[in-house]
Amino acid sequence: MQKKTGALCSMMLIALLMLVSCAATKVVSDWKDSAYTGRNIRKVLVVGGPATPQGRKLFEDELAKQFKSRGIEAVPSYAVLPSEKPDIQALIAKAKAQNIDAVLVARTVGQKTVEPLAYSYPYYAPYAFPYYSPPAPPMGPAYASQGTIRGFEDDYPPGQPYAASPGYASPYQVFSIETNLYDTRAGKLVWSALSDTTTRESIDSEAGSFASAITKKLAKDKLIP
Repeated sequence: MQKKTGALCSMMLIALLMLVSCAATKVVSDWKDSAYTGRNIRKVLVVGGPATPQGRKLFEDELAKQFKSRGIEAVPSYAVLPSEKPDIQALIAKAKAQNIDAVLVARTVGQKTVEPLAYSYPYYAPYAFPYYSPPAPPMGPAYASQGTIRGFEDDYPPGQPYAASPGYASPYQVFSIETNLYDTRAGKLVWSALSDTTTRESIDSEAGSFASAITKKLAKDKLIP
């Protein structure tokens, strides 16, 4: 009984972890210019996310929100260069002219659909016989019409059947996003990261998850507060 209960708990935990992991962005690799000494970034221009105008706006707004929460002024690129495909060098020149310290550019570089394994969940199968058992064999005229009421030991016997329900797991999307940080004064790339965003909806729904993961990584690498 304890082994069966432990197996059930383990499978439920695995399913929970799968759901949690499917709603997050994870930085899988990053790079930093070893020669870059860094400087205080007080103002940043953010260029972000999917190629669609709506997706770009959502990602840039979420990135700006995260930077502002850390005391950094952030300007979405759609407010400066509203074209659908802004030129990076043009953005850096525009940012430098406006005394912006850095430009952060995020773009989707890959997408794949994942078909997860379908996990089945164990349960204790009910017995085929009804709660009220058939009449007992006659023991005389007084007992001919009486049945027998099942007790606790009948409902929970030592060998209760053990079964597994059919498993089900829906496919999800994994979007790989490359994020680059350019120093406007040096005019060069100083930091880059590759992240995976997992979702069962559109990539736009995970703009907040992405922005949070990227700014936390920048802070860990001591590029922002």
